[in-house]
Amino acid sequence: MSERAEKRDVIIHFDEDQQKLVSVTVPSAALRQLIAKAFPLESRLSDLADEGPDEAERRFGAGILALLDMHSLGGIGIRDYSAAVDATEEELRALERDRERGLREKADSGDADSMFALALQLYRVANEEKSLARIGEADTLITAAAAKGNAEAQQFLSDSWPVLKARAEKMYREAG
Repeated sequence: MSERAEKRDVIIHFDEDQQKLVSVTVPSAALRQLIAKAFPLESRLSDLADEGPDEAERRFGAGILALLDMHSLGGIGIRDYSAAVDATEEELRALERDRERGLREKADSGDADSMFALALQLYRVANEEKSLARIGEADTLITAAAAKGNAEAQQFLSDSWPVLKARAEKMYREAG
């Protein structure tokens, strides 16, 4: 692959008057402020790669079409994307439950990397559910992973976790 002079991002525009999708590239630097304020559709490349190219392309393309449909004035008219989004969210929740089970099995057998990965997943879920119990479980796993020598857990435990944990506990107590 040839080297490029600058990194460029892709913009997909729905021209509702002419009923067409228009894709353009623009310098990445020109979008930084807009991206910081935007509604994201984030897909980890490793997750897409795990699905295989056909499924990754299908899922990512469907996500883009759903975003265009949700944010256009009259919809794009290809399908009922709100129902598709609901189904996709349920699929993602099922995948996350499966991933959590796998991580939990490895963590229960003493694998420090899995302990730390599970703790981060539980922290994210705790934020969605506003759950003090999940924060406590994440704390136990981070501490155990650090004690077993996981360098990322040790760094996280000393740098970020005390502040994140205290902030979450305070918010969830006030909310609950």
